[in-house]
Amino acid sequence: MLLRKAVILIKNAVCCLSKETLFLGEMMTTAFNIDQLSRIEKLQLLEQLWQDLSNDPDPSIPQWHVDVLVQTEELVETNQSHFVDWYDAKKQLQKK
Repeated sequence: MLLRKAVILIKNAVCCLSKETLFLGEMMTTAFNIDQLSRIEKLQLLEQLWQDLSNDPDPSIPQWHVDVLVQTEELVETNQSHFVDWYDAKKQLQKK
């Protein structure tokens, strides 16, 4: 029940997650301690938030995201960069 109320409130308010508490709106109209949620409840809340965000018909992708993607595509096409398998990338990062 707490999760459903939180999701409904999140849909209708600007939200800000902090380490300890979820604040909704410009004022703290409703809040609950995230630490009091079980791991399953936290995952369910994340799933519901992601579902709500993914249903947005206009995700408003920032222009800098588009610019980076275009630049990356150009670098790959001109052989100035290449893709690395995720498994290999993780191994390289773990060596550092």
